[in-house]
This record gives sequence, C-alpha cells and structure tokens, in this order.
Amino acid sequence: MRTIRLAVLALIGVFALGLHALPAFAEPLAMPGYTWGSATYIPFGSPGLTDRGNAILDMKVEQGIDWFRFNHERTTFNTFVDMRFNLDSAGDKWNNYVSPGVGVKLRTVIGNTAVDVGVRAFEQAYWRGGHSGVGGMVFVTWWSNWDLYPLIKGKEK
Repeated sequence: MRTIRLAVLALIGVFALGLHALPAFAEPLAMPGYTWGSATYIPFGSPGLTDRGNAILDMKVEQGIDWFRFNHERTTFNTFVDMRFNLDSAGDKWNNYVSPGVGVKLRTVIGNTAVDVGVRAFEQAYWRGGHSGVGGMVFVTWWSNWDLYPLIKGKEK
C-alpha cells in the first residue's frame, strides 16, 4: 500500500507542477476530465463461469489537458493522469487492484464518433496477493452514439 500512496502522490505532484508551469509554455485549450464505473453481480450460471456469485466494482477517473488541435480542428493532442480501481466480493486477485497512470493521446472526432489513440504508463498494485508491477500500454478506444427514432419515423432532425 505504501507504493500505491507514493505513486498517487507522485502523479498529483507531477500534474500540479504541470498546471503551475502552464503560463510559461502554452495556454491549454481545455482541461477535460471524465469518470466511468460499473457494478455487476452474476447470481447464477454454469459451474465453469469464473465470476458466478461475484459482485464486481470497476471504476476509472481521468483528468487531462488539451494542448492543441490539428487535422482541420478534428484531432486534439491531450496529456492525462488517471486512476483505475477494481474490487470484487470473491477476492479474486485479478479483480482487486488500483492502477494510477499517466499518458498522452490523440483524439479524433468524426461525426458522432470519437477515437483515442495513445500510450499510458502505469502501476498496477494488487492488494490481495501483495504483488504489483509497472508497465506501459498502447491503446485505441472509441465512443459513438446514435438515435434510431428519426430513421424509424422517417424524419430528419
């Protein structure tokens, strides 16, 4: 747990220093943040179902800084800090961790779809099993939305 606390304090310190140095380098375009979470319970299923009878809580919070746009204003360069948290009632090691991270990403918006491509450095500390590790990842995420109602009704908005 000491490693986790030190990592969190280091992330907060780096982010605070970055905010303090902003006027010296560039004015950010925005400081977008988000959070998401999921709570699930699988009360029944076949005996081979790994998480049967398990309640799982999965959460993430991210705070970023948009620095500049390009590609006809559709793509944004973003730096971020984040925290991922996972907990379960069964005590499975893989479902019980905290993972602070820092990263860089490019977000491109086309219509109703946003695509993020980036890299993230992180620590993943498991509090059941006492193991932790440091790693890096390359990621692609996307988000999109739509409304079928105008198509069904034959109307344009």
